[in-house]
Amino acid sequence: FPTFAYAYFAGAMVHTARGDLTAAASVLDAGLDAGAGTRRFPANGLHWLRGLVHYALGDITAARAAFDHELAQDQQGLYSLEY
Repeated sequence: FPTFAYAYFAGAMVHTARGDLTAAASVLDAGLDAGAGTRRFPANGLHWLRGLVHYALGDITAARAAFDHELAQDQQGLYSLEY
């Protein structure tokens, strides 16, 4: 189900918990490239988590861009205010 954004988020969290930030980044990028998210299940949090991965890898500029992208998203829908 390529548009179910939370599947990418959860997969990236598993990789993050295992300390494999490169794999986490790949999963998040795949979700963002697939256009994950629907009106019912929006892609809230994907850019936020991608920003955290960038930050953990030392890329502050990319982290800031990902966080800004998350903040620019529609603040309505499932989990929107959490990120």
